[in-house]
Amino acid sequence: MASRFTRASPKRERETSTLEILDARLALALDDFCALLARHAIVELVHYDMYRPPGDGARDEQERIRHPGGLAIDVGTFRKRDGTRLDVKRDWPSNIGAKTCGDGALEHWSREARELVSIVCEAADERLFHFELTPDCDAAHADHVHLELRPGAHSFIFN
Repeated sequence: MASRFTRASPKRERETSTLEILDARLALALDDFCALLARHAIVELVHYDMYRPPGDGARDEQERIRHPGGLAIDVGTFRKRDGTRLDVKRDWPSNIGAKTCGDGALEHWSREARELVSIVCEAADERLFHFELTPDCDAAHADHVHLELRPGAHSFIFN
């Protein structure tokens, strides 16, 4: 199973960073995600952050829940057991507006992109997260996959 979630920053900075704080519900979802990752021989996720302090410009309650609630993670790289890295920015070309999963989804040519998409779509099939935002969503997600839980949510959104 994927045993490590590492923030993309120097180790010394990670030791005192609050950006790796997460809600217990996200921890449980990530634990379930590890079983899926193990099927792909993924042993480490490198993320940008989980917790992020709320900004002064937070417009609504949802903006204060996501990262400020420790309920989301932005994953940039998936490292496999053999050392191979699947890097979202490098390997998943952003096709804003393209369908990511299911019938009519964009087909990727590289093996790395196909595997990244497969991981995201399998997580969607297993309903591990309420929101999954990919490089196909918008420019803000061109270098990572955003995985989020939403308390009280009764639906799942994937893009």
